[in-house]
Amino acid sequence: MIDAALAIQAAVDALGKLRELTKKVADADLKMVVADLSVSLADAKLAAAELKGKLAVLTEENQRLREQLQVRNSDKPVFKDGLYYFGDDQHPFCTTCWDKSQQKIRLSRMAEAFRFAGEWECNSCRSAFGQNDLD
Repeated sequence: MIDAALAIQAAVDALGKLRELTKKVADADLKMVVADLSVSLADAKLAAAELKGKLAVLTEENQRLREQLQVRNSDKPVFKDGLYYFGDDQHPFCTTCWDKSQQKIRLSRMAEAFRFAGEWECNSCRSAFGQNDLD
């Protein structure tokens, strides 16, 4: 991309010199060609700037996706008793949140009155999970 931008800038510089030379010549056709070339180079310069912006956005998105993939590959959970556990952490994490969006959301114990629905609840997605023998 940088080479294209430099080439366009060199063409713009050459066009400036060409304009100076056409001032000494009275040929209308030559002046019209130089004007057309000037418009074409301006369009090319705008297109290059637009492509440079798109490239920056795609590069940033690519980096973000690589980081997400690295996190996902390096931080794989262990599935035990219907729950996810990460590394040495003995606290369970939500399987729903991890499976949908790789978010590590710790589960909370449900109040005794609500244990009929499960022992654990995700405060993010509100999923309930069954009995677990961590006690």
